[in-house]
Amino acid sequence: MEEIDLAAKLQKISKMDPRALGAKSVVEMATIRRRQAVHLEKEIGSLEPGKKADLILINLAEPNAVPMYDVYSQLAYALKASDVDTVIIGGRVRYARPQASHPPRTRNPRQSARIREARRRVLEH
Repeated sequence: MEEIDLAAKLQKISKMDPRALGAKSVVEMATIRRRQAVHLEKEIGSLEPGKKADLILINLAEPNAVPMYDVYSQLAYALKASDVDTVIIGGRVRYARPQASHPPRTRNPRQSARIREARRRVLEH
């Protein structure tokens, strides 16, 4: 995931434009557009019957996951590889983080709830 962040920032620097390669574009480039780069459009790139199911599950209880204003920005700039809980490749679980070995960094779950509530109030106004 750090590579996604780096790719976006390098484009911004090389173009001297803070809008170059936005979060949505860089996340799509690393996910659904990679199928085109490797000519596997019929096998990967979306969750459909007959295609290989490759996906990750991310722990959104970590402090760097809240508040989430924009999912693409969060994926591109805030979330890290250490936030990945499960990796599924070809429909098979290849990695599942043991919960006991990685307690959430959030010491107070109410803190995350307060942050999410503050986000909701900000978005309502």
